[in-house]
Amino acid sequence: MSNIRLNGQSNVNNVTCFSFAPTILEVSSNASGSYTTWQLFIGELTSMKSDMWVKVNDVTLNLVTNINDAKGYRFYMTPSSMSTQRKLMANSLMEALKRVPEIMAGYDVYMPYSGSEKQLQIMMKSKSYGNNTPLTITTNISSIGINNIVGSASTELKEGDLKIDIYKATPALKYNTSSASTGSYVTTLSKHTSNDTKVKFDLGSVFSSLTEEGEAAQFGIYIYQTTDTSLTEIADYKAVYNVNGYLINQGGEFIPRFDNAKIALNAGRGENRNYLNNTILYVYENTIPLSVYAASNVNSISYKIRYIGSDNMEIINVQQTVNVSNALNHFTINLSDGYLAQSKYIDIEFTSYNLGTLRFNVIKPVRATDECQRVYWYNSWGGVSFFDFTGNRTEERKVKTTTYQDSVLDYYDNDTNERDYIYDKQNEITVKLTTHNIHKDGQWHLFDLQQSRTAWTYVNGEKYRIIVSDLTINTTSVTDIYTATIDYTYSMGVNV
Repeated sequence: MSNIRLNGQSNVNNVTCFSFAPTILEVSSNASGSYTTWQLFIGELTSMKSDMWVKVNDVTLNLVTNINDAKGYRFYMTPSSMSTQRKLMANSLMEALKRVPEIMAGYDVYMPYSGSEKQLQIMMKSKSYGNNTPLTITTNISSIGINNIVGSASTELKEGDLKIDIYKATPALKYNTSSASTGSYVTTLSKHTSNDTKVKFDLGSVFSSLTEEGEAAQFGIYIYQTTDTSLTEIADYKAVYNVNGYLINQGGEFIPRFDNAKIALNAGRGENRNYLNNTILYVYENTIPLSVYAASNVNSISYKIRYIGSDNMEIINVQQTVNVSNALNHFTINLSDGYLAQSKYIDIEFTSYNLGTLRFNVIKPVRATDECQRVYWYNSWGGVSFFDFTGNRTEERKVKTTTYQDSVLDYYDNDTNERDYIYDKQNEITVKLTTHNIHKDGQWHLFDLQQSRTAWTYVNGEKYRIIVSDLTINTTSVTDIYTATIDYTYSMGVNV
């Protein structure tokens, strides 16, 4: 039976792949059979001729009687009954055989060191089952005996084409749905096989082209092989997921199977803090956007908002529940302004399914500020993340002007002296945002932002797509305390 692995996982269904990480499907089968072997026995050479040779396919190995001439396709032999001489001659012929390309490519060549004829025979054994590198070996030297046993090979992947039909289910069903539909046909990937034991496909380009930001796209994979006489079904998977994730902060190349639910946030890098996040997360505004993956048995997620004061004592907790209907769900947690102002930490304890607790550090600026610029992005695990920038904000505006020149023929007819006219103006706005003082483990979250392909912010209540061009981490005089600065431009900045 063929073995199927996706990104090294044998449980293919309900694995979540990333668009910007390798997505490798491997089909393998156990090979059985025997090796092709050649044995050349070196007997006692009693007489010499001027033209004595061993031929391997189209390559001729010539005999020489001077050992100093035994180079390249020439080997040393001379009449002798001495065992040590015969072993030397066997070794010389072996070295000449090793120089034949077909032998080097397909065979291990050695002299056995056991048995009554040790070192008086040359053994050639194919590197794989069967006879993938066929040889024809002949000689006109009577004292050299040749024996050949042709091997055989058998695998489930026969001579033919291994094919993968890819489908996309719309809408995507929740994880672990037992009756998932195949979806709509997308494309077929194919590779020719010839008794192969392992074949690999890169599915990343197909998955990424069909995955929208903020969604967990569900794909079906139907694997089969066609030969001249048959079509053999190998495997059928109806629930392989893909998000526009990427590699950063040791977050892994994909999300393995999970039960119940999983927070779509890569925040494990950093010192162990006994929370869901080792990465320090910060909040200043009164909302916390979060994303969660949900299995078919999950219809809602309950959580407690715990407001923790500077004495590490709970001020109050508020129980809330959010409904989840998709494979990947986005929601916003609303915070109380009054309790937020009193808090040092905001703990989001997910009481459903023992998911754990996310801790957010409440930003307390060194100097009071009325200005906070929040930046959102789709993070490396496909969810929504944010950062509240409460430090300095600067804005640089540049105008790129395109002009044209009018004809000089009307020069004396115009009442204004002019020649250049404006054809187009493009406004480019570069914004520089600075964080408050952050801990070393707070910078990893900004690395996630830097790598993201989709980020946005709000200006006067309107949503603007932004392109983060630069991230600078600055040290302070205090150990493990940093400030960070990001530069971004607006995707469309004319009306900003």
